[in-house]
Amino acid sequence: MSAKPKKKKSSNSFVSYFDTFLYLKVLGVQIELGLGHSFPVLYLTVEGLNAIGKLAPEEYEFYKNRYTEPLETVKPSLFSKATKPTEFVQTREAERKSLNNRFKSILEQWNKLSPKAQSYHLASASGHPTLKYAKLLLEIGGSENGKV
Repeated sequence: MSAKPKKKKSSNSFVSYFDTFLYLKVLGVQIELGLGHSFPVLYLTVEGLNAIGKLAPEEYEFYKNRYTEPLETVKPSLFSKATKPTEFVQTREAERKSLNNRFKSILEQWNKLSPKAQSYHLASASGHPTLKYAKLLLEIGGSENGKV
């Protein structure tokens, strides 16, 4: 038997293990921004470093722009709905608007929903915390459960 050569670890890399809650939050950022696999972790690291004052403004802008570049601007062929970045942005905005309207509809029916349905919709809304009605849904759901 021949031994496989060990892969050399890069000195500037980290292996991160997230619990399910944080993993889903990072995955939500990845989906929302249309990023590749490692970019949401790098983006959130940049945001965290900036929040605690470890980055100069020009460093922050450089890395923020670098790690928020959506996949469609790198490889447009991966996206079937749009081939141009502007089309993708329009499609994404239409999807976000539709999703926001869905959360608005859920809010209007909130008191009529079973606890199981409410829990389902809260989990769905937690994946979209930047949407107006998802945010409201999370606030209402959290206050009813004594979390706010």
